[in-house]
Amino acid sequence: MKYTKRVLVSFSGRCPLECKHCYTLDCDSPKLNKDIDEVEQIVVSIRGSAFDVIYVSHDRENFIDEQAGIKLTESLYDSYNCSILVITRQCLCQGTIKQLAVLSKRMAANNHSLFVAVSIPANASYGITERTDRIATPLERCEVIKNLHQNGLKSILLARPIFPNAIVPVEEVIDMISLYHEYIDAVVASGLAVNDAIIERLGLNDSELSYLTGDNTGYLIGSSAKNIKYIDVSHELSEIKNACNKHGVVFATHSMDALNQL
Repeated sequence: MKYTKRVLVSFSGRCPLECKHCYTLDCDSPKLNKDIDEVEQIVVSIRGSAFDVIYVSHDRENFIDEQAGIKLTESLYDSYNCSILVITRQCLCQGTIKQLAVLSKRMAANNHSLFVAVSIPANASYGITERTDRIATPLERCEVIKNLHQNGLKSILLARPIFPNAIVPVEEVIDMISLYHEYIDAVVASGLAVNDAIIERLGLNDSELSYLTGDNTGYLIGSSAKNIKYIDVSHELSEIKNACNKHGVVFATHSMDALNQL
């Protein structure tokens, strides 16, 4: 089956991870309920929409409360019976991974897939874009990918955002791919999406950045991001692609393309 249309869902409220590159930091998103109490509302909210794959990813991390994340994923599948992509930055515990594996087997019996993508934008330099006091280390997240794969799940390393080499050496991503390639089913890598507020938070200088031309809004479809531009990291992406080819790992610059190759 070829996936052609996705729908994105997530719990409400400001993401507590507060990654510096994230456009959601500019949004006023009050949190009214516990995550677990929002599951039914989220499931109902996409009824009537046209989609063939659901992304459990949108404005925030959905596995802060891991059991709420599990319930949301299970409830979405029970209601819509289609493939699901979960995107997380959390260091998922073994129990959560086991629950995802059980759901994956149930979905596979109906010719559907559960994909789990773990976001890891860099290794030693991850503090440039992420709050090191709020998030697991890159290698801890690589171990999550390994655990997911060993439990039979389709595991994706989401290397996003990729920075120019002068800011974050692309070798940091390539080294992680080389170290964990046998546990990675696909790598999805894309450049940094910025606006003036993001550039300021990251401490970058706009004058030393090059940007992609054309319409690249598809990368943030469904988001509330405003005035977004994409930094040109074509060379860095080419290096990551070469590393994936070397290790026989699927490479894509868009998640939908990766899902269709797996």
